[in-house]
Amino acid sequence: MENILHQVGRIFRWLGRCPSMAEPCVGVGGLRTWVQASGIPYQATACIDFDKDIALFYHSLKEKGEGGLDTVESGPVEGDMLSKPLDSLQPCEVFVAGPPCQPYAGNGKKMGFSDSRSEVLERCIDWIEDLAWKGELVAFLLENSERLAEHSEFWHLIERLTCSTPFFKIEVQAHDLSSLVPHSRPRLWVRGLRVDCLLQPEEGLPPPVSLESLGVKRFALQDFLEEGAPNLSPEQLTPIMRSNLSVYKRMAMEAIKDGVEAAVVACELDRNPLRAYGGTVVFDCVPSFRCGGPQIFLLSVDDISGPWEAQRLHRFLTVRERFALQGHPHALAEHFAGRTASMKASGNAFNVLAMAAMLAPLLESAARAGVLQRSSGSRKPLSEEELMGLVPSEGPPPKVSLKQAQACVATPARKRKRIS
Repeated sequence: MENILHQVGRIFRWLGRCPSMAEPCVGVGGLRTWVQASGIPYQATACIDFDKDIALFYHSLKEKGEGGLDTVESGPVEGDMLSKPLDSLQPCEVFVAGPPCQPYAGNGKKMGFSDSRSEVLERCIDWIEDLAWKGELVAFLLENSERLAEHSEFWHLIERLTCSTPFFKIEVQAHDLSSLVPHSRPRLWVRGLRVDCLLQPEEGLPPPVSLESLGVKRFALQDFLEEGAPNLSPEQLTPIMRSNLSVYKRMAMEAIKDGVEAAVVACELDRNPLRAYGGTVVFDCVPSFRCGGPQIFLLSVDDISGPWEAQRLHRFLTVRERFALQGHPHALAEHFAGRTASMKASGNAFNVLAMAAMLAPLLESAARAGVLQRSSGSRKPLSEEELMGLVPSEGPPPKVSLKQAQACVATPARKRKRIS
């Protein structure tokens, strides 16, 4: 994984620097992992996260000598982006965020935009608009659950963003992680690139990086598993889990008998496969990560009918392996105080390779266009007049301010008391 991230991160080596980047909901730092894998020192610019465990995570990183993290704001007070005034944001070249997906996910309360946590997504839109009009932002990326697209409020936000930043080309794209790594997790990505960075404006945004374009074969699940992790006795499982495991084994063996070829089976033991909305077996892949509950259980296929002690795999996926499947080093799990915090962090994280595949073509296009340059201070931020001059039109560019542009699409009234 690190070698692939290094290959996709060639833009950072060309720049010779880490671009200034806004990273709300920074979590464990997907951009940090990507920049470091590319061989360039990471430097946080505008990183913020509300979670108290993430605050302890960054404290642990700093204690162990990790550099470039002095400006990270984390924890319930410093990391509250809803109470951070927009005028306090310093200009940035890149924006990346994965706001909470729980309001829109298939499990949980399913409250959508009635869930207070959805305010973070709306605030991310505020940040993009503000940073865009500060004149330095060249590209942005938002990641969330694929189910977000089922909500009309989301498309309203995209319409608002398109109207309020008319000098950006914006696209929404669904993408499953399984095309890159053995992790079945459908995600929704919102990508934006300033129009003066487009080399071929009529063709839209440059497509995401694929493994085929890199000349790389798809990863095998075994590539992410650590050798030596002990098998787990069925007696260490709850009675319900033991019962579910027996059913899963029968399902897997029937599928193998029918011709399914695989090396590893993954299943969720807290979900009864016999129920209408129960679980199922997944071959050579893991189901979508959750932030809590029991870990994903792994079984080796070639010896699945043998005694558990003799099987190559008869255990839970470890937290270290969860981080690896998200594109991070295994050792990242060691910076959390306990399993619950590390499970939550790995479940909340976006996949580093997927993020890099979406963002790298945008940054490379901006560099080829001469907008993203090797020296961060070599190009002045564009003024409002210059930004509006980028908007294609038959006549002279319209005179419009940020407030006027935002007003062209009315946003439903929301109570957001903490927002300045």
